[in-house]
Amino acid sequence: MINYSNSEEKEVLLHYAEQFDDGNAREVLNNETLKSESEAKAFAEFYWRIVDIAAERNTDEPANISNTESLVYTMTNFFSQQGYEDLWDQILDDI
Repeated sequence: MINYSNSEEKEVLLHYAEQFDDGNAREVLNNETLKSESEAKAFAEFYWRIVDIAAERNTDEPANISNTESLVYTMTNFFSQQGYEDLWDQILDDI
C-alpha cells in the first residue's frame, strides 16, 4: 500500500504515468504493490524522471520541487514496505 502524505502526491504520479504512457507505473499505482525487482526498478526510474522534470521547473508541469521532496518520503516508505529498500537506495546512489 502506498501511504500518500496528501492527495496531490497521487495526482502527480498518475498524471505522469499517463503523460509518459507508462503502463508499469499505472499498474503499480493502481495495485499499490511491487511484484518484482524489475517492476520496482522501473517504478523508481519513473519517479526520478518526475524529479528531473521538477528540477527543470517548467511552469506548465504539475510536479515541483516542493511536492517531489515530500513524495520522496512516500516512495522511500513504499519501497521499504515492499522489500525493495536496497534497490531504492542503489538507484538513488546511481543518480
